[in-house]
Amino acid sequence: MFKYRLISGIVLIALVTSSLVLQGVAGAVVFTLLAMIMLLGGMREFFDMTDKIGIPGYKRPGMSAAALLVLGISVPAILGKGGEHFQGVIIELLMSFVVISGFVRAMQEEDLKEGLKRQLISLAGFFYIVWSLSFLLRIYFGEGIGMSGRYLLVYMVLVTKCSDIGAYCTGMTTHKLSGGKNHKIAPRLSPGKSWEGFIGGMVLSVVVALVLEKQLSEHLMFHGKDVITPYVAVGMGIIAASLGFIGDVCESIFKRTANVKDSGNTIPGMGGVLDVLDSLILVAPLYYLYLQVAVL
Repeated sequence: MFKYRLISGIVLIALVTSSLVLQGVAGAVVFTLLAMIMLLGGMREFFDMTDKIGIPGYKRPGMSAAALLVLGISVPAILGKGGEHFQGVIIELLMSFVVISGFVRAMQEEDLKEGLKRQLISLAGFFYIVWSLSFLLRIYFGEGIGMSGRYLLVYMVLVTKCSDIGAYCTGMTTHKLSGGKNHKIAPRLSPGKSWEGFIGGMVLSVVVALVLEKQLSEHLMFHGKDVITPYVAVGMGIIAASLGFIGDVCESIFKRTANVKDSGNTIPGMGGVLDVLDSLILVAPLYYLYLQVAVL
């Protein structure tokens, strides 16, 4: 298990680093490949869990929409065609594709009630995973294949993920010190999560947000405007920690209902894609919205 975890970790770090460090088209292509793997893997895991719950969806249209969305956002940016407005059009067209194709499939079912149920699950998967995580792509390609979008994406991911790390370390420490009597938040859904861990994660998230704001201030620009100030960094740390926690609990609902420990085995030794990205699902859309408002 450790061997596979180590190999997967090295490969993931290499891909992520290459997508951020390699300038121009090379980095953008690597990021597109990584995003394709993650979104397709996430959708597959979602449908696998709903299958186990007993409410299957239409896997093929959902997976197709995920692939088309990645290509629809990344390819025009790599070719220097289209901007944020074009990205919005692509997503709106894909939403239409998912709705129409799903209802066409539903109408072909002998049991229309079952067809409608499967279509609603497919729509839920598209909005919960594909639409939400598409904002990672929209941030990365926010200014084409330049570096500013990459710095802004790294900032958001690090601030959010450090909350996970802080929550885990603080939660484990308080659990041991209290003899297992620290204050659980949602013991039925996620028994390891405590209020002490949540607060510890938020504190670390705020500290990291402030440190990165100071160290990367000249790079955290969007359309030529400084969008991350110290006050914004504090708010970012608090909001990222809170939404990241909620995203984690939302995924736990699926896992507990499907009676699985991990969302899947897409990443050997590390579990599923959704186990890695769950904390970003709610953070990414709000962060992107802030970037758009900040440059008005």
